[in-house]
Amino acid sequence: MNLSRLLCYPALVFALGISSSGMAQDLSLEKCRQLKDQIEHYTKLRRAGGSASKMDRWKRLRADKQGAYDQGDCRKYRGKLK
Repeated sequence: MNLSRLLCYPALVFALGISSSGMAQDLSLEKCRQLKDQIEHYTKLRRAGGSASKMDRWKRLRADKQGAYDQGDCRKYRGKLK
């Protein structure tokens, strides 16, 4: 095999992996409702206060749920999620 082919192959696989993982996946209305409820739950926990470790944990969990909400394109259900 040619050296340039050996170097291009991993780059191509890496680029294809990034492009497919970066695409938004459409979630169902029910899944979006669950994510929204979980986001609100962690928001309420943080507002109520707690130890620093609990607050950090809730912050990370809320951010994970918010990321899933955003990546799942749940904003299209905004009117139905109120």
